[in-house]
Amino acid sequence: MDRFCGGEDTFVPTSMAHELYRESAGDKYLYIVPEAAHVTSFLVDSEGYKRHIKDFVARYLGQNTEIRKKKWL
Repeated sequence: MDRFCGGEDTFVPTSMAHELYRESAGDKYLYIVPEAAHVTSFLVDSEGYKRHIKDFVARYLGQNTEIRKKKWL
């Protein structure tokens, strides 16, 4: 489970992301952009967001997948 959340989200409070993270089993990752509101994490921290998406792809799809070779991310 990978969760991307904004620390200033009032629609889906960050506390809910922490709760989901605690209750989830298996591999999990929580990335919170402190200054971001609901669905604005990419706008607030696009480089950090892209870095974490790339890490996700590398972790679950591997370094040599087609998506990495074509540099779609």
